[in-house]
Amino acid sequence: INIFINNDNLLFSSNIIGVIFRANTERSFNLPLHTKNSIFGVPEAQVTSKGLQWELHDFAMNFFGKNSCFNRTIENDISLHVTQGTALVLIHQQQELTLGEITSIVTS
Repeated sequence: INIFINNDNLLFSSNIIGVIFRANTERSFNLPLHTKNSIFGVPEAQVTSKGLQWELHDFAMNFFGKNSCFNRTIENDISLHVTQGTALVLIHQQQELTLGEITSIVTS
């Protein structure tokens, strides 16, 4: 994980996309309803969300303590805002994605 954090790289496996958010970063995603996602402070972050089943409101999280595992989207368009620290966001896809689909999700 440190390699991805230090270089702002995308983490990708067949059904999971990982995106690093640094402090003062806000990003929007267009995802299918009920898409699972997990958000971790690495090592700590403060996060606000819009469009998730269990919304986060300046939620303080850390990797070995509080985090947001297996939250779900309740809207197609969601947004995440990290106000402090660094967060790793994992998006769990129900099907394998093409490179074009991954690019579309991450650059929204």
